[in-house]
Amino acid sequence: MDRRISGRLVHACLAGARRRGLDVGRALARSGIEPDSRTVTTQQYTRLVRHLWTALDDELLGFGPAPSRLGTFATMAALAVHGPDLRTALLRGAAFYDLFAIGVTIRLVESGPEARLEFTLTGFPQPADHLVELVLGAWHRFASWLVGGGLELRRAEFPHGRPPYVLEYDAFYGCGCLFGRARPAIGFDRTLLDRPVVRDEAALVPFLRRYPAELVERGDYSGDVAGQVRRVLAASGTVQDLASTAARLTVSPSGLRHRLRAEGTSYQRVRDRFRRDAAIAALAGGEVTIEELSRRLGFSEPSAFHRAFKRWTGTTPRGYRL
Repeated sequence: MDRRISGRLVHACLAGARRRGLDVGRALARSGIEPDSRTVTTQQYTRLVRHLWTALDDELLGFGPAPSRLGTFATMAALAVHGPDLRTALLRGAAFYDLFAIGVTIRLVESGPEARLEFTLTGFPQPADHLVELVLGAWHRFASWLVGGGLELRRAEFPHGRPPYVLEYDAFYGCGCLFGRARPAIGFDRTLLDRPVVRDEAALVPFLRRYPAELVERGDYSGDVAGQVRRVLAASGTVQDLASTAARLTVSPSGLRHRLRAEGTSYQRVRDRFRRDAAIAALAGGEVTIEELSRRLGFSEPSAFHRAFKRWTGTTPRGYRL
């Protein structure tokens, strides 16, 4: 299924560029985006963000009190990738950003069973909600990539209020989201900090080349079994059952169950998350009927899809599309 995202992301990320006096009409045209587009492809969104980075020479998209020059994130990543474990890598990354007066402070906090990556944004004109969304997403994707994937968040926290497009957060972060908090933060299992960094500088090049598409596609960098299952489901055209997926992976159904259990998950959980993300993306695109989407996602009938979608999101497919 072609991945499409809400056009509101486009207008949100242009706010800083407008503040800096950039010709946003030209930026949209260069990205192949119509000004009144309800949805855009991830490729269009990626072209827009990259154009803004270059035109502004600012990875903060014009939102910050001072620009974060193009290449800052890549230089930080090249330093962090040499850390022996995720804890060291994140601490190095946070220390690197402390060297620049761009209004961003990052702290790794360990408390009980949870680790939190907390961000303080100082001197940012409001609203900067979209920048917060991108910053949290970028650091989560980068941390997950460093350790080979599988870094699931417990929660994501935002200082702004609950937005009307809150369902998009479910697909973007894959966890519970809290609003009106003291500062932006992502929380995850503390034991994940001990996982070894499995990437190197050579692997960093293709990662950065794909960025920022992964932010909106929830790219899967993992070599774990759950990641393999998600890739099979994405490539199959219709969501398959356990036996069919196991056959594609050349393992027995019982073997697949065992391997997923060892990773702390199950086929049902992986499939449900994939279905939820695919459903939200397709409904935002508005180019497929609910009946056809139900069939693609492997439901026996539309009513079963309706019940599942309401369980995942708290609303019906038609309610979300409206």
